[in-house]
Amino acid sequence: MDAVRFGCEERFAKWNEIAAANLKSIESIVSTISLSPEMRAHENFILEHTKSLLISAALELAYSDCSDFRLLSQLVSVYERGHFPCGFEVERPEDFPKNASLIIF
Repeated sequence: MDAVRFGCEERFAKWNEIAAANLKSIESIVSTISLSPEMRAHENFILEHTKSLLISAALELAYSDCSDFRLLSQLVSVYERGHFPCGFEVERPEDFPKNASLIIF
């Protein structure tokens, strides 16, 4: 994973503005999620977690010219297929994220 590129520091000061600008769209998307009966017991957690992840993915994309890190934005395709990412499995902590296996519900 590359470090943040030189010259991007000032743009990171706008992190909260970019997150706020994406919030309504993301809340609209999250409001359309239909959970299975067994997942409804955890509805608040799942929806808030999903919203947080989508905001983070949007920020990754907004700063894609500053860093090559794409872990969260890659998870969007998991949601698009109707699944819920539950975590990652690695043999050693230093293997994350490059050699991590995604656990999907």
